[in-house]
Amino acid sequence: MCAIWLAAADGSSPPWKLTAGTAADSDPRWAPDSASVFFLSDRTGSRQLHRVRVGGGEAEVLTDWRGEIYDAWPLADARLVAVVAADEPTEEDERKRAERDDAFVWGQQLRCGRLRVLDLATGELRTVDGLGNRHVVELAARPDGGALAAISWAGPEKDPGVTTSELHVVDLGTGTARDLGLIGTGARSPVWWQADGCWHLAYLAMPEPYGRDAVYDVAVSAAAAVHRDLTAGMAVCPTELAQVADGPPLALFADGLDTAIYRLDPDLLRFGCVSARDGLADSLTACRSGEVIAALASTSYEPVNVHAGPPGGQLIRLSDTRPALRAISWEVKNACPIGHRTASASTACSYCRPAATARTARSRSSHWCTAALMPGMPTSSCSPRILRGSGSRPRDTPCSCLTRGAGWVMAVISRRRSRARSAAANGATSSAGSTC
Repeated sequence: MCAIWLAAADGSSPPWKLTAGTAADSDPRWAPDSASVFFLSDRTGSRQLHRVRVGGGEAEVLTDWRGEIYDAWPLADARLVAVVAADEPTEEDERKRAERDDAFVWGQQLRCGRLRVLDLATGELRTVDGLGNRHVVELAARPDGGALAAISWAGPEKDPGVTTSELHVVDLGTGTARDLGLIGTGARSPVWWQADGCWHLAYLAMPEPYGRDAVYDVAVSAAAAVHRDLTAGMAVCPTELAQVADGPPLALFADGLDTAIYRLDPDLLRFGCVSARDGLADSLTACRSGEVIAALASTSYEPVNVHAGPPGGQLIRLSDTRPALRAISWEVKNACPIGHRTASASTACSYCRPAATARTARSRSSHWCTAALMPGMPTSSCSPRILRGSGSRPRDTPCSCLTRGAGWVMAVISRRRSRARSAAANGATSSAGSTC
């Protein structure tokens, strides 16, 4: 079960529940006027798009789609919502299901997530044909309400889908799409920005041959799509991009075991450091001006919580998802507590395998320990600094945050999710996946 929460971005008031948390509410996104929130929920029996007013009241169901809905993005035109959804089952699919002749064969029954547009006035969900049968994995709406950027795969399977990423610019009015070419492995986090009247698209991807992620940029209005690496030669690793409607994008960079916030310099086409913080930060999102951001942040001694504030200043903690952990005393261990040995002092045992965020592992002494990942490390090693506590393992963790204006942060809280992500919106902050 997940609930959507709201909080004042300056911490002036405590968070409050926007939805009851009696269903799996997820993927909240602000409406263009910030008066309501769109989100996905299975409260009607299947995953459908809903809308709820910020002032309270019952959530309104907006779709009755029989195929799976993957995500939705409210557009600048308040009458429309971009929706990524699979095709509805055919009569033959329904017959097979009724006769229990629906054995699942991997790679055959997976349905592509196709780009569609929901007309809120009529309830019609229209398919955008310009992308054909490509599987849409991520969208980014241009701040002025113009074209839509889309990253797609050849098919819905992650392997080999992530190696077939393509970037497109979609005209929702005509339903046509301009292809900007094949892009790097695992491409994600597309953001729009403008310089000298020209719109650009920046995104994260892994260069060829495989290595750490890089930020690429392409001028959309150029006759030929030239994808330029904006992070070549940098000693830090980009992990996320955040769109800023009225300025250049912000980005999170992994710097050793810590995280730094960078901003793109439109003239130099290089990223400059704005601020740095200890520990892990992700799910970065910014208000329209970029003066207020929100992110999920944690350190070796602090669990993941929603934070907000100016990108170059102190971020305020808005949630307290693990108050019980404050009673736990921590100590630093330079060796694995279960006695594994490694060839060098700079490499931890393979038992403490790294992941995209800090992971927990149960030791023989029934304590739980946290191994911090060094970003960019080979997957066979991790940092040798082991933090050990004598308390029980936590369950609740925030999973995303969104910023709207400079006033509010939105969050989704789940007792079953332990990983954090976020998406940007034009103006307020929201977070998903933990209890405030």
